[in-house]
Amino acid sequence: MSAETAMEGGITGATTLTILHEIVRKLDRNAPRMDEIGKEVLSNLFKKLKLDVPDDDKLHLLATGAELVSNGLFYSLAGAASKNNVFLRGIFLGLTAGIGAVVLPGKLGLDESASNRTDKTKVMTIAWYLIGGIVAAAVTERLEERKRKYTR
Repeated sequence: MSAETAMEGGITGATTLTILHEIVRKLDRNAPRMDEIGKEVLSNLFKKLKLDVPDDDKLHLLATGAELVSNGLFYSLAGAASKNNVFLRGIFLGLTAGIGAVVLPGKLGLDESASNRTDKTKVMTIAWYLIGGIVAAAVTERLEERKRKYTR
């Protein structure tokens, strides 16, 4: 698959993930708050670099942008290899990211409650990342099909 197609799929998966996080966090107090982890990471980075930490709104915007880019690159791996098993790679990437989002924050010294506050939060965290991986794979496959169809 082309790098362009893989990136388009990856960005779509990351956008889906971010939209899910943003909508559900406003509706459910047990929703994952990966935005909080992103803000914490960026705040720590600003402090380490001896820079002024932006206000909460700017920090949220920066964290959201960083999440879109990093998740987009990660999900693009679903289409980065052969045309075979794109969906399996998308599922694997989504599950890996979701489980990592639940397990890693505490081990990295970050506020782990953002992703594992309750069992419901843990399930939603893993599910959102899984959905992102599936969307990335589906879009990548669909774009690749259209590309083949129109380049014959």
